[in-house]
Amino acid sequence: MDKKYLSGIIEDVFQISDSDLFFKKLRDTIFDHFNPDREYDYYHKLPRFSKMVIALYSFYTASELEGFGPFLLSSSGDFSEDIKDFLKNIKAYKTHDIMEEISSFFPGNKIPEDEVVRNDIIYDLKDSVPDFDFFDRQTLKYNEHKDDIPKLLKYFLETNIIQFVGELKSYCSKKMMSEEQIKECLDDAEKEVDLIEKILK
Repeated sequence: MDKKYLSGIIEDVFQISDSDLFFKKLRDTIFDHFNPDREYDYYHKLPRFSKMVIALYSFYTASELEGFGPFLLSSSGDFSEDIKDFLKNIKAYKTHDIMEEISSFFPGNKIPEDEVVRNDIIYDLKDSVPDFDFFDRQTLKYNEHKDDIPKLLKYFLETNIIQFVGELKSYCSKKMMSEEQIKECLDDAEKEVDLIEKILK
């Protein structure tokens, strides 16, 4: 593992003032750092804060570009239950409420993680209810009363920066490294906290 790369992985991103650019850069950084082999199912291996970034970015881009219907029909919809929790965590309450309303159309008020199961339910709804447009209306509602998800996420991560950087420690401990490499990795993670706290002051 490249020590120089690790020591700068988060510091540079947190110096970006534009929240949308910060969001994209952080997502790209996490993707490159935790999934260098481009594994399809890497999401479930991620630490919680990194899952939050990946899931919310997937949700944000899909809902902004295409709306809730296409989002739910795509593989991005696999993260829906996590997304509901993450929206609440970052206090994106308006968007969280919309997702809860969408959940009411699924068994147990839970959006299935399985894309095929989820799609079957949605297509059954469209077949059984003429002119079913609930998801379209929720998209309009979202656009009219929009939470600033990138800004809220950035503030949340800044507030929880020690825990977020702590994920690097967990990541290091799971890798096949020598004791010296692990020590260097953990030392770098400690330095990250100090550097970022200075940036945020």
